[in-house]
Amino acid sequence: MGNWLIENNEEEYMNPQDQENSQQLNQITDPDPIANPKKRNTKKVVLTIVGVFVLLVAAGGIIAYMTTGKTTQTANGFVSAIASKDFEVAYSYFSPSLKQSQSLEAFQQALGPAPFDESCKLEVSSRESNASTDSGVTKKLSGDIKCNDASYPTELEFVDTGEGERISSYSIQPAQ
Repeated sequence: MGNWLIENNEEEYMNPQDQENSQQLNQITDPDPIANPKKRNTKKVVLTIVGVFVLLVAAGGIIAYMTTGKTTQTANGFVSAIASKDFEVAYSYFSPSLKQSQSLEAFQQALGPAPFDESCKLEVSSRESNASTDSGVTKKLSGDIKCNDASYPTELEFVDTGEGERISSYSIQPAQ
């Protein structure tokens, strides 16, 4: 059975289907003016928080790449050069202070007999960054030079010389 609807002082009969459609239409076109602003404000706050979080993560990734990306590139270039027995190129990665303490000839004598080949790659297991008042920021990579069936524990320390990051000390242990 239908209901009588009184609107604008006019009576009008509505069958049940029209009454249901009218209620749905009122819900869509006549939003609750109190509830919706809160929903919109909550949505804006959540979207703002998510946006700020995404920006912080992106900035952190960029900073991490900028600080460790160059160090890793330098380390990989150094290892590639010693693996191919190109000691002059490997020596070019040394800082001026390391070049003063170790000549190219001494470097070649120390690493020349090592059984490195083109299969050798550096696998970094840890990274450190330390502030030092004397030489600026120093960085350290630890890991292994992996060659076919052998693994050589390796530590490389870096300093920014103004001309890029250079190796300030290194340690390559015999295969384990």
